[in-house]
Amino acid sequence: MQLKLRYGLIITLLAGLISAMTVTGNPREEGIFVLTDRTWVLSGDTIWFALVNGHGDGNQGNVVHVQLENPSGENVNTVMVVTSDGTGEGYMPVPDSLGTGIYTIRAFSKTMINHGTQETWVTLITVINRFDEEVVSLPVRTDLKEIHPAVTGDIMPEISGSPVKHREKVQLRITIPEDIRKSVKAAVLSASLVPPGTEPVPQFALSGIQIMRSNGEEPVPAENDGFFLGGRVLPVPGESLPERSLVLLSIPDSIPYFDYCYTDKNGHFRFKLKNTFGTAEIFLRAISGDDQALQVELLGDDLASESQRGEELTILPENHQQFIKEMLEAGYFMRIFSPETQYQESFFSMGQAFPEPFYGVPDRRIYPAEFIELQDFMEISRELLPGVRFRNRDNKYILNIINEQERIFFPSSPLRLVNGIPFFSDHLLARFKSSDIKYIDLIYRERVFGDISFKGVLSITLNNLGSDWVREQKNLYVFQVPCLQVSMKPTGMQPSASLDRNIPDFRTVFLFERLSPEDAEPVYEITSSDLKGDIQVRYQGISHDDQLIELTGKLKVQ
Repeated sequence: MQLKLRYGLIITLLAGLISAMTVTGNPREEGIFVLTDRTWVLSGDTIWFALVNGHGDGNQGNVVHVQLENPSGENVNTVMVVTSDGTGEGYMPVPDSLGTGIYTIRAFSKTMINHGTQETWVTLITVINRFDEEVVSLPVRTDLKEIHPAVTGDIMPEISGSPVKHREKVQLRITIPEDIRKSVKAAVLSASLVPPGTEPVPQFALSGIQIMRSNGEEPVPAENDGFFLGGRVLPVPGESLPERSLVLLSIPDSIPYFDYCYTDKNGHFRFKLKNTFGTAEIFLRAISGDDQALQVELLGDDLASESQRGEELTILPENHQQFIKEMLEAGYFMRIFSPETQYQESFFSMGQAFPEPFYGVPDRRIYPAEFIELQDFMEISRELLPGVRFRNRDNKYILNIINEQERIFFPSSPLRLVNGIPFFSDHLLARFKSSDIKYIDLIYRERVFGDISFKGVLSITLNNLGSDWVREQKNLYVFQVPCLQVSMKPTGMQPSASLDRNIPDFRTVFLFERLSPEDAEPVYEITSSDLKGDIQVRYQGISHDDQLIELTGKLKVQ
């Protein structure tokens, strides 16, 4: 039902209350700040954040990696966000299985990996496992150096009438002094439920990291509008590593993607995937000069804690324990009445430079559905595919395609593809019926791709883009790879228009907005939920000289 706007809340950032404080450390010139929508979260929820880049050398690229690290310093989740002009927004799904503790969120560009061991900024966030029955203490890392904002102050709320009640609409008018607006290059405003009294943990810290590099001493290039996928090739046990191997990468899509590279002397390789969003199903195959069977594994160029020095416990006061108990109960019922929307991990999108497949415009495209059904590929090749010869001799299948320019068959097999993925055993073709196939592309000429060439092309696109047939292929490896994060606006912070008054509203975050430095008096509207407690209104900014500005105030919900 519609709620009437009953309260107007005017928030003024009083310059007289702002005081300068000493910062216990300084970020590197490439430091990246993470400003979150809340200070605590239940496992299984989603954290929304804003990114602000510090002073860099201009060659960092525009892709930022954001890691969630547990109290032992281990990386438990990573997302990649595309930024613009040094700022960006994203979200971090918190795995449902995470244990209770004080976690850290770290953002970095891949070029930072080239600089050796260093300290970077981290943002602290309390994670509560939603299945805990009682929380009296929080494990926290021992290698953190607390960072105090350079500028702090209070947000003074003025409320006419009684305190905020459940499901009340409240208008927030923010008056930002001119001296603050001129000093800030990026800022956010948030409103969320917090434990009573003082927060038990700081919000920012410095943490030492070490380099986890996959390609030896090879520098990591800047990532612009894409990311690098690295890995290595391994021989089967008992064999030696070839000096150099060819690695093929394929991504099935409406327009299949294909690329290749060669390994270095240690078997490492690296691909760049540009404008690739969502989760990609990536196929990799390594080929040696002597047809040696090779294994492929993926590696990451990541940042990790300089040392995992264990954890220490922060004992919570009783009012914090009670607050967490109430939030756990609310989280349980919220899963029943209004479960959080889960983002589709199956989404995938890849921008391609050309509207045709990598092998070019086909000389002929055949749609088997336009003809009578044929029961095997030998019949398909004989009846539907001119210039294609598919034979079985001594239980060995042989495929040849005609060289249109010389009017003879190529002596070697063409490039053979299924859903854009190369394969090298013609036995696979024998299994396909015409009803399995959407279309077949044929190229009757030699095609050059980089410094490799194909003696013609036969490409089969199946009606089902699944990869069940891959199980029959030796030395072909498939990986589910998280790519660039799809841009989304924060969700779940306002009550659903269809939410009935009889259905409980257990929202804990009510506002998270980027503020423009030009906005002198931005106005926002929030609606409280059915949960009582303190709503913390928090203004966080990063100054032009990369110092933190934080001003906070609280509203009481009864």
